[in-house]
Amino acid sequence: MPRRSKMTTNLEPLSREPNDASLETEVRSLWQGRICKGVCVAAILMCVLGSLIYLTRPDSFAAITVFPPWVWSIPGLGIAWFARKQARRYAFCTGLVWILFLFTFIDQPTAMVGLLYRRFPDPIWQQTPTNQRIRVITLNCGSGGIASAREAISFKPNLLLLQEPPNTIAIQKLAQELFGDNSNYLAGIDTSIIADGKVIRKAKTRHRDLYSVHARVELTNGIAMEVISLRLEPPIVRIDLWSPDCWIAQTDNRRVRRKQIDAIAERISSTDVATPLIVGGDFNAPPGDAIFDNLEPRLSDAFEVAGLGLGHTITNIAPFSRIDQVWISEHWAAHTVVSRKTIHSDHRMVVVDLTVRGSSHALD
Repeated sequence: MPRRSKMTTNLEPLSREPNDASLETEVRSLWQGRICKGVCVAAILMCVLGSLIYLTRPDSFAAITVFPPWVWSIPGLGIAWFARKQARRYAFCTGLVWILFLFTFIDQPTAMVGLLYRRFPDPIWQQTPTNQRIRVITLNCGSGGIASAREAISFKPNLLLLQEPPNTIAIQKLAQELFGDNSNYLAGIDTSIIADGKVIRKAKTRHRDLYSVHARVELTNGIAMEVISLRLEPPIVRIDLWSPDCWIAQTDNRRVRRKQIDAIAERISSTDVATPLIVGGDFNAPPGDAIFDNLEPRLSDAFEVAGLGLGHTITNIAPFSRIDQVWISEHWAAHTVVSRKTIHSDHRMVVVDLTVRGSSHALD
């Protein structure tokens, strides 16, 4: 009997060790599950808040909206992925709301789908008589200068809008190379217009000419229009969102661009509604930004109508945002809008094929 008691006593610690380890694992798993659930709930609330911000895009939240929406979906989807084992339902809901956020605010996913059944150039546009169609290119030359600008020659544009262009002498030579004796151009401080035809400067305003030029263009094919080439205030790229100075700087930066686009909108409103308009260049703002509100409904973003493929233009090597855009009035039908990689610039060029609305080949 004493031996049995001794054997029992010796076995008791052995029987407890597995139970203690199992209990410890269970407690750890319980806490991990609670933490994952809490983080998922926080991610869902962040998604709701982010949706409200991107729907309204107030200046005070420019530190957030200066980035394209897909940037913020990365941590949200990452949380859903890492929480999938400990809090499966919460992770699923988190992933779902962020996917909905992504597809709601991403820039024109239909343009990517269009790669399956559309091509550039559009055959209908190609078959349109030359006196009813034009090709517009906008390009920020960056530090590439004339080498960047010359990359547009192979695309044979009727109208070329340049930002950060080379000097006036280089622009004159480029115009001659593009259009020969029919060439004409308007060179501003930070933007230029080159056309196959007449380019007549509109009223000159010193302050506005710092970031845009405005001209009446009469092409040799008989099409006349008013054109504005612009480059708005460059954005500030800061990720120190914990700093109040970051939020103040981003808000002030957005307000500068808003004032600039308001001045452009004022110029547009003074233009006869019967006159075709093209406004293009480097807006230095992502699609959907609140600064574009004053351009509507008189103008519309051509890429939203006829974009094909990835439209991002900055940076040229790793494009993540579509800040170079072309806006058109209702007088135009957009057939295809594409971005094309460049060699000498840090921006991609935007190529826009348009027809005069009302012609037999226009897309109504």
